[in-house]
Amino acid sequence: MSGSTTIQREVRVALNGAALDGVLTLPDPAAGLVLFAHGSGSSRRNRYVASILVDAGLATLLFDLLTAPEERTDALDCSLRFDIALLGRRLIGAIDWVGRQHRRCCGSGGLPHLFEESGALEQAAHLARDWFLCHLAGARTEALA
Repeated sequence: MSGSTTIQREVRVALNGAALDGVLTLPDPAAGLVLFAHGSGSSRRNRYVASILVDAGLATLLFDLLTAPEERTDALDCSLRFDIALLGRRLIGAIDWVGRQHRRCCGSGGLPHLFEESGALEQAAHLARDWFLCHLAGARTEALA
C-alpha cells in the first residue's frame, strides 16, 4: 500500500500453560487481522501469502501452535501434530489473545495450504486478499453503521 507504514514485531501469545511465538505485522491503517496458525515455523508459503495481505492493508499474525519443546517432542514421535483437541484449544486461545489486544480476527477463508502448480500460490494469495478485503470491509462498514 502506498503512503502507509508497516510495523512488524515478534510477539508471544500467552495461553494457559503455553507461550506461543509469532510475528505480528501491522500496516497502518489496517482493515482487519488474519491469523496464520502452523505447527512448526512459518513456511515460505505462509510468509508469501501474508505479505500479499499486508500489502493490501490487512494485518497478519503468523504463529506456531506448538512450543519449542513440544516441536522437539513431535519431531521424534509425531504425537502432537494430530492432537486436534490441543491444537484447537491453542487456536481458540490465540483468537482470544488477539481480542484482548483489541484487534479484529478472522479465519483463513478455507484455502488449501499446498500450491505446487506454477502460479497457484500467487493466485491463492490474491484470492485470499480479495476475500478478506471483501468480508472485512463489509463487517467494518456494518459496525460503523
